[in-house]
Amino acid sequence: MITQLTLNDSLLLGFLQGITEFLPVSSSGHLVVAQALLGIKKTGISFEIFVHFGTLMSIFVMFRKDIGAMAAAFFKIIRNPKNIVVSYRSDKQFKLLVIILISTIPAGVIGILFKESFEMLFSSPKQVGYAFIFTGILLFSTKFALNRSAEIGIGNALIIGFAQAFAIIPGISRAGSTIGAGMLRGISGEEAARFSFLLAIPVIAGATLLQVIDIYEYGLKELSLTVAAVGIISSFLTGIFAIRILMGVLKRGKLHYFSWYCIALGVVTIFFISENR
Repeated sequence: MITQLTLNDSLLLGFLQGITEFLPVSSSGHLVVAQALLGIKKTGISFEIFVHFGTLMSIFVMFRKDIGAMAAAFFKIIRNPKNIVVSYRSDKQFKLLVIILISTIPAGVIGILFKESFEMLFSSPKQVGYAFIFTGILLFSTKFALNRSAEIGIGNALIIGFAQAFAIIPGISRAGSTIGAGMLRGISGEEAARFSFLLAIPVIAGATLLQVIDIYEYGLKELSLTVAAVGIISSFLTGIFAIRILMGVLKRGKLHYFSWYCIALGVVTIFFISENR
């Protein structure tokens, strides 16, 4: 039976979003599967945006020092823009800010141009299943990443940015794609994860803004503000927990362990979850 989102649904889906946003298993893919299993009535991707906002707040909490340092470097440049080139070469935090912005460009462009096409994939569990398997293969490949001393320059930032753009497809993990791409480029897992989390800020914030504009024009449909608030809080708290888990896994160099889960979930999704459940 098709139902609307309840407070319990919102709590569960928010928890699922918070756990899976930062673990490399695709939060959007899990939301599609969970909604299919729960028989939740589709309301576009408005709810997904709210729970993504919750995880965005968890990034601000966990990486507040990095964010504060980049903000300070930015305002320093605003006061003296003539030194922008010198600051890029000498100020690590300003350089990090610049390459994050550069790395955001692919996802921003692709997300705007193909927004409607990606939204359609949120109603297809079978397509999500294939994407889960792809994520699993990518994660397994990180087992063979040997050199872990490379820096994140403009070239690597663009590669990671395209990996993030590809992960707009539900079932392809944003964290898995960006961290995996970084590791395959010779960047340490912990450094790649730090960059991945910071890189999520402009992308999630931009996607949230676009959806807020749609909500302002068309309303929330059947989604209540109370249900949305529960999803935000749930995803925020579990997001903090998930970040801590992933950083511990990366310290042990075991990112590829998640590959088996993604592949198994993909197979189950393809063969056992109905498109019109």
